[in-house]
Amino acid sequence: SMDFWQLDKWSGFFPVKWHIVKDIPNSQLRHILLENNENRPVTYTRDTQEVGLKQGLDMLKIFKNYLAKTSLVDDFEFYEAREKALQNKRSSKSGVHQTHTYGNGIVPKQLEMELKGEEGGESQVLAVSGLADLTKKLSIDSGPEVAL
Repeated sequence: SMDFWQLDKWSGFFPVKWHIVKDIPNSQLRHILLENNENRPVTYTRDTQEVGLKQGLDMLKIFKNYLAKTSLVDDFEFYEAREKALQNKRSSKSGVHQTHTYGNGIVPKQLEMELKGEEGGESQVLAVSGLADLTKKLSIDSGPEVAL
């Protein structure tokens, strides 16, 4: 039986534009309860859970006024280093791909060769920046507008 699929047809859309990344502890939002989720806290919901207007406005007010001491962006360097270690481990097991690090980004040897070009006898290599560098440039504290 396929009775678990919702048969309602939804139409329309609304644009979402993200401007700020904040790490707000669940404890700041736990008091907001959702009637349509057995009066559980909003922190207990899953993605795409419908949130009422009042609860949504309460969440936005907390989001706007909360002074974040940490940021999701702070952890990117850790995850990049972990990803690099995993890639190196995988490549050493297979022995197929060699990787070299440029800045904070990892460029496979084959891609490195494609990025190099001979112009006037000098080798030019595309500078590759890591996700952490890019994200820091886009962060709130980065100062004036950044061109990508």
